[in-house]
Order: sequence, then structure tokens, then C-alpha cells
Amino acid sequence: MGRESLTRAWLAVLAVLALETAALWWSGIAVTFGASGFLLSWCAAVCLVFTVILPSRLEWLKRILVFGNGLVLFSALGLCGGLASYWLAHISTFPYADALLYRADLAMGLDWRAIYGWYGRNLWLAPVLQNCYMAIFYTPLLVMLGLAATGREARVKLFLTAFAIALAVTMVIFPFFPAKTALIHLVGMHPPYVPVTGVSCADLIDKLRADKIHAIDVGRMYGLVTFPSFHAASAVLLSWACWTMRWYRWPIAILNLGMIVATPLEGAHYFIDVLGGIVVAAVSIRAALALQRTEARPSAAVAVGGPVGVLT
Repeated sequence: MGRESLTRAWLAVLAVLALETAALWWSGIAVTFGASGFLLSWCAAVCLVFTVILPSRLEWLKRILVFGNGLVLFSALGLCGGLASYWLAHISTFPYADALLYRADLAMGLDWRAIYGWYGRNLWLAPVLQNCYMAIFYTPLLVMLGLAATGREARVKLFLTAFAIALAVTMVIFPFFPAKTALIHLVGMHPPYVPVTGVSCADLIDKLRADKIHAIDVGRMYGLVTFPSFHAASAVLLSWACWTMRWYRWPIAILNLGMIVATPLEGAHYFIDVLGGIVVAAVSIRAALALQRTEARPSAAVAVGGPVGVLT
């Protein structure tokens, strides 16, 4: 990203974080950024300052900064989504949608309870699926590294745009379909096998609704969104981001396919959640591409000396 677009992106992200923090504070919930927030802030400041002051003709340095800016912006967007989910869980008055989501699964011919029972009898798969599900924490690093190393700065911007849109769409949908997760709804708070996501989701939402949580540490936030699954949306977006690299696309795609497969079991999601996340990703990609085409039109007009060039 260029200096101007990077500055605009950071101003937008900081504005969203400020609004979310203010909204939570107004609701009686303080936000503690702690060591994680401190590290993120310094990384962002260093990347932005070096992008502004260093000469762009140094290609190797430019690619390092593309990697740093992309990864830090991605993390900041994730933080925006996390804070938004806590505030929305706090203000949402809609009843839990577990029964509806489970009926949707059954309508597709998929019984989560039965599949969980099969999984419990085949726990040799658990280490594999656990690692696939947790890949969401390191796959973005691999994606940014691949894009930056090959000079695909525009692709980084396009991916971050799609990721931001997917987060926004997910946050709009989430408060209308809060859920305890398939595990808690169908098996209970003390299941025979506890997946890596744990059983804290429903308890956190209940406490947020009952005004029993008065502080949030950004380094210890938990996922609250069941429908649509943002794990599934992220898997699609991360695979799409690398699709222009023939030598890199398949390892990333296979890793993200594993994440999607693991999401219902290790993420305790309904299968409709996964489908919803995939749809959100597809819509966000189309929206990001449309925005990219819109931004490119004035540049094209300037290049050929068209009306826009005359006006500017």
C-alpha cells in the first residue's frame, strides 16, 4: 500500500477502535490493552514511520514494510472484530438461535450430535484437527510473507479490504443469531470430549448480557461468534489471497481446507455456520474487487487525458 492509503487505513482502524472502546466504556465495560495492545501499537508505529521516511526505491526494504504493515493491520482488524463482538453480545436482546441453527443442519442432512459421537470414538484425529483449527493464528503470517516476498502489494491491500468487509458483515449478522455453540446446546457444559475452543462462549455471552463483565483484556478475548463462522470465512479469504501464486496456492489452500473441516468439531460450530462463513467470504471478495475497479477508473481516465484528468 502507498503511504496515503496506508495512513487512511490506519486512521479508519484507529477511529473504529476508539468508537468501540467508547461504546464499551459507556456500557460499563473497560478495555485493557495490556502487553498485547502495547506491542501492536509499537509495531504499527514503527511500520508506519519507516514507510513514510524511507526511500521506496529500496525494493527489499519495501517488501519488508509491506509484510509488516499488512500483518499489523490484519491484527488490528481482528482486534476491531473482537471488541465489536463483545459489545454486540452485551447489547443484543435476541434469544439464542441454537435450535434454529441445528434444524438448518438437519435440513442439510447433517446431524452434529451424531458426528460428534463418531469423532469421540476416533480421537486419533483430534491432534490433526486441533492444529488445523488453530492454523488461523499463523496462516495469515504465511500469507503476508508470500505476498510481500513476491511484491504483491496490491494483493495485500485487496485482501485486507475483503477481510475488513467480511468482519463488518459478520458483526452485522452476529447479534441476530447468538448461539451457545453446538457442543453446549446438544451435549452440555460437561462433554466427554472438550474441543480446543472450549465451553466458555455461552457463559461469556450470559455474563455480558447480565452486566457481570466490567473489564476486557484484549490479550484474553475469546471467540463469541457462532453464525456465521469467521474461521470458515477466514479460510476462504486466506486461500483466495494466495491464489495468484501457483507455487504457493496449494499448500495454503490445503491448510485452510483443513481449517474448514475442523471448524464444526474443534470449533463447536454448526455446519450451517460454516456455510454462512463461506458465503460471507464470497460476498466480501466480490465487494473488494468491485471497490478495486472503482478506485482504478479515475487513474485510467487520468492516464488517457480523459475528463477526470482535466478536472483534477
